[in-house]
Parts: sequence; structure tokens; C-alpha cells
Amino acid sequence: MGYLLITDDDIAKYLSMPQAVACMEETFRLHAEGTLIAPARSGSDLEEAGKLVFTVGGSTGEDSLVGFRAYDAKHFKSPERDELVAVFCGNTGALKALVAGTQLGPIRTGAIGGVAIKYLSRSDSKVLGLIGTGPQGRTQLQAATAVRQFDEIKVFSRNAQRCREFAKQMSMELEQPVQAASTAREAVEEADVLICATVSPIPVIQADWLKPGVHINNVGPKFKDNQELDLSVAERAALLVTDTQAQVAKCGDEFITAATPLHNRLQELAPSVAGSSARERTSEEITLFYSLGLAGTEVTLAALVAEQMATQR
Repeated sequence: MGYLLITDDDIAKYLSMPQAVACMEETFRLHAEGTLIAPARSGSDLEEAGKLVFTVGGSTGEDSLVGFRAYDAKHFKSPERDELVAVFCGNTGALKALVAGTQLGPIRTGAIGGVAIKYLSRSDSKVLGLIGTGPQGRTQLQAATAVRQFDEIKVFSRNAQRCREFAKQMSMELEQPVQAASTAREAVEEADVLICATVSPIPVIQADWLKPGVHINNVGPKFKDNQELDLSVAERAALLVTDTQAQVAKCGDEFITAATPLHNRLQELAPSVAGSSARERTSEEITLFYSLGLAGTEVTLAALVAEQMATQR
């Protein structure tokens, strides 16, 4: 067998969050250069049997890769679900790696969030607020602290006990205090960087809670009828950014800014990472990042894990 089979245990062993952030940073540079092929994701509705969702992507050049991520959206909340990521050599078609499990996706999304914070937030950001203490909240927090040194971290969840447990666990993992906020407002008001990573279909914060100069990562729902941040947050932002205009277009009229004057202001993250975006933010401007999942990022991250395994084990 000429390819590697990678499990969640392998990912925990061979991939750190700083490595994942660096990989995503390089992938965004490829996207800016036009050497990352990143179409919108597609799906196949199999009626009662399920709904398969595919994200495909590839990179051109000497180390060309092609691949895909696939999962059954019908069972997205099942504790027994798995996802599959396949990586092929773009020059020969040889299968390089298969990743089976659930851990690569949240790490990838967290790392993308870290890249957004690195390039869109103020470099002097000292207070981090997090709404949401699920798997996405965990990896977003890991990535945020990989790119910024925060003096204070506050987290909030509607489940107070879970919030306290999460804060205790992350305090030990990050080796710095993480406070469990008693209200969402407490986690938001002083934040220089705010991450919202919930599954809430209704807004979890109010726009007038936001501090001038804050950067916000919107990880959870961002649609007209299903949104963790309402349009008033975007209206306060001087800069609106997404990782993938292709996926925004695929969302169509359902995307939160669609058919509003804000929609034309939405720009991609890649030019900021590549240094080709000339715009500089002021200390008072609010920035907002809509995380949708740039295609191809799962493939490049899986390829990195395969490379780490091949050289270290």
C-alpha cells in the first residue's frame, strides 16, 4: 500500500496548531497567487439514505495536490459520524493519504480563524472573547493564542457548567488563565478579538456591545434565517472579509449580506495574507471575518500530516 491511512490519533500526535496555522497561511498565499483551485462545495442528495457533501480542491506547480473532503450531512451531529479526506499527487494521480475521523475539520477551521486574526486584528490586541465552547470554540481558541499573546481570555456558553469546565480545561492546556464569563456581554465588551463559534440560529451578541477596534471571527451560522450575528454587526464593521467568495456566491440570497449594500464590500482574506491588499486599518475600525471554509485547505493540511508521519514515525 503506497498511501497513508491517517486517524484522529495520528492527527493529535503529528499536527500542532501552530503548524496548522502556518499551513493555512501558505495555502492562502497559494490562493492569492492563483495556484490553489478552490471551487464551492457541492452535495448529492440521496433522499432518505443521506446527503453527501463534497469539498474538492487542488494546487498546481511542482508539489501539485488534488483531493476532496466528503461527509454525510444528514448525520452531521451524530457522535458516530466520520469524515473522509483523500489526497492525491497532482502530477501522477497516485493516492498519497486518506484521513478518516472528525478532528481534521475543526483544526482546519480553527487554523483559518487564526490566520484571519493574525492579518485582520490589531497587533496590540490583549483581550480575547469567545462565545461558544464546543469543538469549534476549542480549536478557534487554540489558533487565536498561537498568533497573538493575550493578557485576558473570557469565554461564554449558555450552559454555565459546561462553560466553567471548558475554561478550566483550556486554562490547563494553554497554561494561562481562561475565565468563564457569566454573560455574553461580559465576554464581549472589552474584547479586542471576539470569536463567535456557536450553532445558534439567532444572534448571540448585540452590536452596541462591541468595542471600537475589535476584530470578530464569525464561525457559526451566517444566513438570512439562521445567524449567530445579525446584520447590525456587519453594519458597524469597516472591513468585511471572507475566506471564499466562491462559497458566498454558492450561498446566493441566503447569505446574510446578500441583497444589501454591504455585500459589495465583502472581500477575500488571501490578498491580505499575500501582502497585496494595500488597505491599512485604523485603531478604531471594526473588522469582521465570515468563515465559510476555503476549498482545498483540508487537502493541504492532510498532506502536511502525511508528510509529518512519513518523516517522524
